[in-house]
Amino acid sequence: MIRDDAVLTTEPLRYADEFVRHKLLDVLGDLALLGQPLVGHVVALLPSHAANVELGRRIAAQRQGLLTAVRAFAPPPPSPPRRRKGSRPAESPPSWTGRRWTSRW
Repeated sequence: MIRDDAVLTTEPLRYADEFVRHKLLDVLGDLALLGQPLVGHVVALLPSHAANVELGRRIAAQRQGLLTAVRAFAPPPPSPPRRRKGSRPAESPPSWTGRRWTSRW
């Protein structure tokens, strides 16, 4: 733990850049909360959990906006096939009503 310019732990650092590695893992972990792969390039200056989470919220909101736009311009769902004039629908299979077999015809 660091306070101001002093290191408060008595354990030696495992790596010369251990603080940088820790900050990098913080950023990756916070952005992993998006729950989807993120393809991009992240440059973080003085990152914090609050800033990382805010970035994640903004990315999620932007993705949601894109999904809404895609849904708005999606083609309509396929319509059911039309019957020919004068043709009857295919007979439904008999069904059990509890007392007897019936046909839906």
